[in-house]
Amino acid sequence: MNDTYRLSEENPMTSTCDVKPIGQAATGQSSAADVTIHAGSEISPVERRSRRLRKYERIAGVDLFRGILLLILGLGIGVLSVLELPSGDPVRQVFRYETARGLTNQVTGSAWRNAAGPGLVFARDFLLSGFLFAAGVSLTLWRWKRRQNKSESASHARAIINRVGILILLGVFLQSVGSEQTRLVLTSPLAQIGLATLIASCFLTISYRWGWVTVCILLIGHTVWFYTVPVPEYGSELKTPELETYQASHYLPPSYQQFAYQANIADYTDRLWLSWLPAQPDAKYRADGRVTWNFIPAAALMLTGVLVGRKLVRQDWQPLPLSLFLMLGGIGCIFCSLLFDATVAPAIERLMTISWVVLAAGYSLLLLGICVVLTESFGLKKLVQPLLVMGRHSLMAYSFLIFGSVWVSNEIIKHGQTAGSMMQLTPLPLTACLLQVFLPVVITMALCGLWERRHSGLT
Repeated sequence: MNDTYRLSEENPMTSTCDVKPIGQAATGQSSAADVTIHAGSEISPVERRSRRLRKYERIAGVDLFRGILLLILGLGIGVLSVLELPSGDPVRQVFRYETARGLTNQVTGSAWRNAAGPGLVFARDFLLSGFLFAAGVSLTLWRWKRRQNKSESASHARAIINRVGILILLGVFLQSVGSEQTRLVLTSPLAQIGLATLIASCFLTISYRWGWVTVCILLIGHTVWFYTVPVPEYGSELKTPELETYQASHYLPPSYQQFAYQANIADYTDRLWLSWLPAQPDAKYRADGRVTWNFIPAAALMLTGVLVGRKLVRQDWQPLPLSLFLMLGGIGCIFCSLLFDATVAPAIERLMTISWVVLAAGYSLLLLGICVVLTESFGLKKLVQPLLVMGRHSLMAYSFLIFGSVWVSNEIIKHGQTAGSMMQLTPLPLTACLLQVFLPVVITMALCGLWERRHSGLT
């Protein structure tokens, strides 16, 4: 086992468990390591499977799943950097009005209620939910691997607590960049993943059936809370003409007013406890309406990933039937979300309502099924190797994309333009636009590749 995989063992968010429950290991074919222990003795199926698990091969489909999410994030950051240029800039004018409008919707997400259309999602809306699902799958596979290593339960708990603390602190640090003081609001993606990990890890040993019951209890309880607890009258600081205009653009039917923008019980309780902290909450930062209590449905979505991870580990299925099972389950969830959106609660990603969680779970299952069939059935691992590498180091890639990728890309473009002017070369606006869109992802892939080569002893 090389250093890269040893590092992954201590990382429940980026480890995808070095087991191979599908493909060759799932067919029951014996390798040189699966011979009998003693002459004439017969190995039981449990012992044979235990020996296969000790081979520690990664599940590439999960790495590809995270790599695709990071690709979407990186391209969105690049596109947004172009859209933020002045309207008269030649690079900005590469995107025509309709194209710019469509791209803006994809990279900024829905204003409030899901606006992509029935059963559809914007790329920006799906990212956090996809990472939550992937973290749940990885959490199960990480625990399974440590069980094979016969690690103590206390070490499991320490690893999870350390991981949760790192995610929350890193989330607070990243969301405070550019502000005059620390933003103690736990609504950033990393902080939400950390809180959800803390909840989901409490149910790692629960039975499969009771795991789904727990998912339903979390989602239904969260929805009932919105309907049964009235929202007190807000103070005068919120009753401004600007806010009234903004709320009008986030219109919901009268039957769904319990989920209205900044007029719901989750937002109210957030403001209540944050008011105890100095100079909190940061009203400008919280203008998008996200709340700390999203970690409850986020934990339900992560627990869904935990249960799906059990299927990846324990079921001796061929890759193609497994992929079809995942994709059919995803399509079923998407149709159920349409029913919930029309009858139970609106699909609002920024509140993680029950209809949105079911919709996001559907797309996650669909994408995971596609990733498994591409890597295991079609054998396209070499073709998607950059995405696999980025997915194996997802936390590092995410932090760099959010914090430094645009700055590094702009510096490279600036020095490239200087060198071009010295050689009397003028880049076309289209070329500059493509560089600004794709460079953040390319640089992140290169960084992850160098990190893996360095820690795997290849350099």
